[in-house]
Amino acid sequence: MKLSERVVVQLTDCEQVRVAGLAQPVNAVSSIAYLAGGAYVLGRLGALGRAKRLRAIAAGSAVALNGIGSIAYHGWPSAWTHWLHDIAIVAFLATPVAIDLGRFRGWTETKVVGLAGGVTAAGGAVLYAAPTSTNVLTTGLAAVAMGLEIATAVAARRQGRVAFPARATTWVAGVALGLAALGNAAGRTGSPLCEPESLLQGHAVWHALGAAFMAAFSVVVLDRPDDLVVSTPSADHAGRT
Repeated sequence: MKLSERVVVQLTDCEQVRVAGLAQPVNAVSSIAYLAGGAYVLGRLGALGRAKRLRAIAAGSAVALNGIGSIAYHGWPSAWTHWLHDIAIVAFLATPVAIDLGRFRGWTETKVVGLAGGVTAAGGAVLYAAPTSTNVLTTGLAAVAMGLEIATAVAARRQGRVAFPARATTWVAGVALGLAALGNAAGRTGSPLCEPESLLQGHAVWHALGAAFMAAFSVVVLDRPDDLVVSTPSADHAGRT
């Protein structure tokens, strides 16, 4: 691998890029946190029940994919590992969008997971054709996800119910996201806290806390009852998952 390819990572993620071995060992190893987060979500399949099994597998796999993509990109940076890193983010965002939208529309499990997969595939095509579109694409998906979360909360409130019943998990998701954002800012090249040769990397903190957020947020979205956004749930709709 050419040194010029490794420098692409160094430009934004602070940690010094090594010529041999893992390009950014701290950032690469810390990405294992996403694999742990994905395993946690997948480990809750039994608690979620058969009706939510497919979407739980999709959510857990999307979180874990971020680990694979991040390890690959920080370990062996190239155009392809960059694409894998970015499509993993798309997959994570596409999953809650599909799940929340599916609740509003009364979709089956297969349709929900199909939408998540379709959005991920479309995002992968966009990233392949326009590699610099990552921020625009992920920001747009994040906005849609946030909009659906707000819509879900409003619909639940109108029924006298709550969209975030698991308070502890919701707090973990919110706090982890906020702290992860701070870690990401601190771990950027050019940040006053950036120390390229240090074993303490802000971007590694972003990985650990980002994984906690992804896992907690996935559980929050998955745990909601499917009739939450329906004003007068019928037996027929309650059975459609």
